[in-house]
Amino acid sequence: MAQLTETVNFRLTLEEKELWLTYCTSVSRTQNDVFREYLRNLAQKLPKKE
Repeated sequence: MAQLTETVNFRLTLEEKELWLTYCTSVSRTQNDVFREYLRNLAQKLPKKE
């Protein structure tokens, strides 16, 4: 597994934070885990390089 060395900070509205925490709780996963999965899924949405 790759070593985790980078940190990302971002701002959310109160409503966005509540949604984020509700989702994480409902799927029984950590906030970091859910965020990393989201980022990995973004790679699938990028146009393929030729």
